[in-house]
Amino acid sequence: MARPPPATPPLRGGKATLYEGGTREPCIVVWPGHAKPGAVSNELVQSVDFYPTLLAITGHKPHANLTLDGIDIRPAIEGKRLKRDTLFCHFPHYTPLTGNTPGTWVRKGDWKLIRFYCENPDQSDKLELYNLASDLSETNNLAATEPKRAREMNALIDGFLQRTKAAVPKPNPAYRVPL
Repeated sequence: MARPPPATPPLRGGKATLYEGGTREPCIVVWPGHAKPGAVSNELVQSVDFYPTLLAITGHKPHANLTLDGIDIRPAIEGKRLKRDTLFCHFPHYTPLTGNTPGTWVRKGDWKLIRFYCENPDQSDKLELYNLASDLSETNNLAATEPKRAREMNALIDGFLQRTKAAVPKPNPAYRVPL
């Protein structure tokens, strides 16, 4: 039996989930002369941003054949805005202890769309759409009432998966739900 993730109120979910409780974490940076002590930034960063940032800080460039998933976040560290308005998280596997199912999310502005792979009864993908400005707890799925926005954001996920050549779970027609 799956153990629910630890509570992270008011955020939904916890570690190893695609909800904000599993992906929204604080990041603390100490960089004398660049990061102002006690400063707070609401810019969105990911762990994949650390490598390009460290390369830039040290004056190095990535290898010519290497495609970076992240960006240089020095502007955020220095109290400025980042030039990124869209962020993705791809988690294509099950985590039985937390009950997480494979999925990908895209965040654009206040909106977040989660695509859970093969989660509908017919093994099609399940979409959940949230406006995090008004629903930080991700309790009101707006995918049915905002179908145009859900389609547009789902297309962003399609593009991301193609660009990154990400592995994506496929339906298994032989799978039967246990009784």
